[in-house]
Amino acid sequence: MCGICGFAAPKASQEWKYETLVELLQRSEKRGDDATGITFIDDTGKLIVIKDGVKSTDFVKTDEFKALKGHLPDIVLAHTRGVSLGLGKDGAPDDNANNHPFYSPEAGLSLVHNGRIQDSMWRETAGEEGGLLKKCTGGTDSETALRIIETIMVKDTVKEEAEAPHYPDMLDVLDDACFNISGNYTFGVLHAPYPDRLWLVRHNNPMVLAYDPDQEAIVFASDKEYADSVLQVYKEHFGFFYQWATPETVMFNAMTADSALEIRINYEAAGDLFAFRRRNIEAAATAYPYHAKAAKMIEEGQELPTEVLI
Repeated sequence: MCGICGFAAPKASQEWKYETLVELLQRSEKRGDDATGITFIDDTGKLIVIKDGVKSTDFVKTDEFKALKGHLPDIVLAHTRGVSLGLGKDGAPDDNANNHPFYSPEAGLSLVHNGRIQDSMWRETAGEEGGLLKKCTGGTDSETALRIIETIMVKDTVKEEAEAPHYPDMLDVLDDACFNISGNYTFGVLHAPYPDRLWLVRHNNPMVLAYDPDQEAIVFASDKEYADSVLQVYKEHFGFFYQWATPETVMFNAMTADSALEIRINYEAAGDLFAFRRRNIEAAATAYPYHAKAAKMIEEGQELPTEVLI
């Protein structure tokens, strides 16, 4: 079991961002204490990934993490990893290639995943026509999801001389990717050209979002109690005892199954601070080609393509 968490908080103070990230990571340790990692896009547009094979309570004490205090961006994506028994050395957390977040310098992508993916077939397609663009560098099934998204993104990006690359709509990319990903999963994705955006995908593992109008911030986590905990306020009674309570103004929302959500910060908009786009996805139910879309094609008498669907 693993935990995904993070925030989109363009108006929050640096102190709030740092304390919130620490609290989210420490709370999410219950979902995984074998490795911890975070990813964000810095103010130069560079995709940053920091991860290590340690539990989150130790991760937040490292000099590398402490150096982020006062320098956190408005969107941060984080992960705590629990290693399944029997996964063996191929997924061991002492090799950082097995830990989240996974990233692609070529596509400017980073990804965290909660769940389990049936990835054996995909690993064998690397370098083949219709297969993955790159081989997986580690033994974790989650990396396969990144490689599928990376392959689609690179394939569908249009590059012309003297012009900036034209990237495909990330919701289209994620929909196509989930078409080919079998298993249980929730994803969080960042794309370096868009530091104002975050994408969350839920097939059937949990993802809860909370909006705090006082901070004008969105907090998300794999469990409601983790998001709830970081938004608590101090209440004093009779001047001598106190309690922690979530403000009544905080709004919670659980993502529906088989959906992808884009959260975009409107830095220049006079109206709403956040803009949202949502997409229903058709995720593979079992290994390719026996998933929902293929079953429908068979039912309608259509011929299934023989190549891998990328």
